[in-house]
Amino acid sequence: HPVPGEGSVAGKVPAKVIDTPYGKMSGGICFDYNFPHVVLDNARGGAGLVFVPSGDWRGIDPLHSGMARFNAVAGGISMVRSVRGATSFATDPYGRVRGSLRFGEGGDGVMIASVPVNKVETLYARTGDVLPYIALAFCALTIVQIVRRRKEA
Repeated sequence: HPVPGEGSVAGKVPAKVIDTPYGKMSGGICFDYNFPHVVLDNARGGAGLVFVPSGDWRGIDPLHSGMARFNAVAGGISMVRSVRGATSFATDPYGRVRGSLRFGEGGDGVMIASVPVNKVETLYARTGDVLPYIALAFCALTIVQIVRRRKEA
């Protein structure tokens, strides 16, 4: 998923999950992890660790990273997100930050973190968007019932 206004072409197939001696890994690029279906593809492929390099700026730090982190938790996946211009971080499948490094804060610019590579099974990874759609249908039916009762009264 290219950032709106950027000239890149969107991919048409999910990122491959690669089986390594350290575990199953995959990834995305920058804006990709704002989209739950990308994470769902990685999770259903068995990825336990994803790499999501990004180019952010202070104005969206940490909002953009938080969205990626939220989606990684939904998929039960650890994430390493190296970021140019904002905060890089590494999280476990529960969203706990295992390491972070803010751009331009001095030091040697190297982040060292240890993250698990085993995927955690989540309800979202199993069901996808089924539960949100059920919740939406429930809300719609509730509104219809309220409107009907008001018309009858």
